[in-house]
Amino acid sequence: MATEDAAEQPEVRLSGAAIADMLLNIVRQLGLDLSTCVGQGYDGAANLASERVGASAKFREAAPSAQYFHCYMHCLNLSASKAVAVPAIRHAEDIIRTTTKFFRSSAKRTDCLKACIDQAEDTRISKSHLMTLCTTRFIERHTSVVCFRSLLRFILEALDRITLWQSTEARKGAQTIISSISQSDFVVSLVILEHISGLMLPMTRSLQTVGIDMVEAMDGVDNLISSLQGMRAEECFSRLFTEASAVATTILNIDLVKPRTASRSVYRPAAAHALGDSVEEYYRINVYFPTLDTVVQDIKMRFGARQQQAMQISRVVPAFMGFEEGDEERQWNELRDAVEDHKDKFEDSEVLIKSEFTLWRKRWQRVAAADRPKTAVSALDHSSQFRNIPILLQLLGTFPITTAEAERVFSKMERTLSAIRSTMEERRFESLVMLQIHRDLTPNIPRIIDYFAASAARRLKFVL
Repeated sequence: MATEDAAEQPEVRLSGAAIADMLLNIVRQLGLDLSTCVGQGYDGAANLASERVGASAKFREAAPSAQYFHCYMHCLNLSASKAVAVPAIRHAEDIIRTTTKFFRSSAKRTDCLKACIDQAEDTRISKSHLMTLCTTRFIERHTSVVCFRSLLRFILEALDRITLWQSTEARKGAQTIISSISQSDFVVSLVILEHISGLMLPMTRSLQTVGIDMVEAMDGVDNLISSLQGMRAEECFSRLFTEASAVATTILNIDLVKPRTASRSVYRPAAAHALGDSVEEYYRINVYFPTLDTVVQDIKMRFGARQQQAMQISRVVPAFMGFEEGDEERQWNELRDAVEDHKDKFEDSEVLIKSEFTLWRKRWQRVAAADRPKTAVSALDHSSQFRNIPILLQLLGTFPITTAEAERVFSKMERTLSAIRSTMEERRFESLVMLQIHRDLTPNIPRIIDYFAASAARRLKFVL
């Protein structure tokens, strides 16, 4: 009997074609028109993103207008992870990860760290425990670095206490971590990571907000790139090095030194050998500049041609229009490519669309810059008298930016499908997940009690 059931149950395949077929079946069951699908958003997995056999390519065979967009949140996280290409930064992240695991793997060690923090009575400290340097929870990647830096003196104090414990394993682990933290490479790399994470953290949070559109996302990415490039100024690293020196002196009781260098080194960076004994120049050239350049170049590469091509439609958003002489023709030339890519969405000719764009532009030319809409959704409210401008704004507002909002469902599913609920039906499981996701739409408990208390009958279905 079991053999017959196994034969009737087909193997669940996770190839790009199988995923695309499943998505197409769901879209058709919902009665959605594939001709109006203009974008697909996934992460960079090969079975989804491959241009030849991925789900995005197979889905586009049925919906030609559905361009694939790599999740902006995943792109930014991958760019942040490129910092480990610099050996000193990679070593620093390993030490942070090891230290966090050392404390979080034992309740006794966690209490020791918390006791050190409580005894200090420092109101500026908002965290009482270390956060894991997670590779998938993107915000935690940056938050853990910032948290580690703010708790560094308490971490060192807790490790000093643990070295006096009777447990051999705890004493050896604490002594090893103290030795690693007390290295000049780690101190400088930690300060560099803290400031880079401080810039990337707001953008990471912004890309996970509900309703963000491409204009807002790309504007934030451009600002992030400009800020990172601005950190390349000489005075920026001078301030960071001064901060790192203060940390080394006041907390670790060490002086920053550069490692031994040779005129020709294969396994260790030695670009500043000719500069003599300048410690600051060594870390500026061998750690700071490579880290910044690696992250910036990767961000530019990942937010490249496809995103910039889709951003051409942003010329229809009033806040991103230029009103100088010659701007109108240049902006229309950029907008024309987007109109050509989605020409099946327009009933009018290119001449009429251009005429509408001219009128739309004239309308906002007389409005103060501070009062012009900055997003596609806000601009859509002012375009009711036009025919083609709303279509362009709808396209811009529909392009998928990030899959973070959809991926929040995964954590809800894990919390809902607990051990005591493992036998419930799929319909009930889906209902419980939807209740957790849309808590703002669910009635509160007092309202439910009042409803049934006001009913004379007692044999009622418990449904509102």
